[in-house]
Amino acid sequence: MPTSATPNLREDHASQLPALLWLQKLGYTYLAPAQALAARGGRTENVHLETVLRAQLARLNAVRHRGQEQPFSDDNLSAAIQALRDLPGPLGFGPATHAAYDLLTLGKSFE
Repeated sequence: MPTSATPNLREDHASQLPALLWLQKLGYTYLAPAQALAARGGRTENVHLETVLRAQLARLNAVRHRGQEQPFSDDNLSAAIQALRDLPGPLGFGPATHAAYDLLTLGKSFE
C-alpha cells in the first residue's frame, strides 16, 4: 500500500485534516477509502482492517516455547482476529471499546 496517499480535501473532510496530519506525524499511514475497503476484505460492515491487523499481530507477537521464540502461526493469527470479531458489540461503544482494549493490552492465550 502506498504510504503517501493524499486525503480528500472536500469541506466536509477538511475539518479532519489536522487530525490526519497529526496521526501521520506519529507514524500512522493514511489509507484512501479504496485502500481501507480493500483491507476490510471489500465489506463495509467489517470494521477491522484485517490485512493490516494480521501483519501487525504477526510483527508484534510470538510464542515462547522452551526458551525459543517462534512467530505466531497462521491459525493463531486467525484465532486472534476472530477473538476481536467476537467482542460484544450489542453492549454499546463504551463497553466494546473497553473489551477491545483489554484484549489487545492484556492479551489472550492461544495454542
